[in-house]
Amino acid sequence: NQMKRKLILLLSLLFIMIFVTESSAMNDSISDNLNSMEIISEINLYTIEGVENKIDALLKLSKTILPESAKESIGFAYQALGLANESNLNKEKVQALNRLAKAYYFLGQYNYAISFFRKSIAIGKEINYQKGLAKAYSNLGLIYDNLGVYDSAIIYHSHSLSFEIEAGNNKRIASTLNQLGNNYLYIEDYDKALENFLNSLKINKEGNDTSE
Repeated sequence: NQMKRKLILLLSLLFIMIFVTESSAMNDSISDNLNSMEIISEINLYTIEGVENKIDALLKLSKTILPESAKESIGFAYQALGLANESNLNKEKVQALNRLAKAYYFLGQYNYAISFFRKSIAIGKEINYQKGLAKAYSNLGLIYDNLGVYDSAIIYHSHSLSFEIEAGNNKRIASTLNQLGNNYLYIEDYDKALENFLNSLKINKEGNDTSE
């Protein structure tokens, strides 16, 4: 049992290294995104044809500006949600609600974030919007990770995993399995932690295998 615990801790450290490397690679592109945001923000919204295109532009602005200004990110997301509500575009409602939730999550305002994610899930279920549901469940899992409520985190990450498996998104599957491994590690369920870490490692290895 002591040996198993050591093995799990080593695997956990391995995954931390893997995903920190991926995160730093993503952060390198933030400055490029901000430059593109400056270009987009100069465009008058009224010159963009089609409600869906306007919502898409607002959501891209909301996402890109979040690291610099959560307040502006929230403003763009609310504008997008307003347009989606006016035109009764449910898929866009889900996207806007997820974007609002992520902005409040970024601010550490978890109650607001949870509320918006749950609204997003309710609409996503009605229209079977799997991508939106996977994101909302995953982010709810991350919130409960931060709150230390690991039983709830496991439930939400497991919901997210089911949608990711159905979509065949191996990168997200591996990431979610790693999150589940960490959750089980925290509640000292070492067998399930090891199972999830090993499954994540296997999928990562398959994704990185370029021998064929």
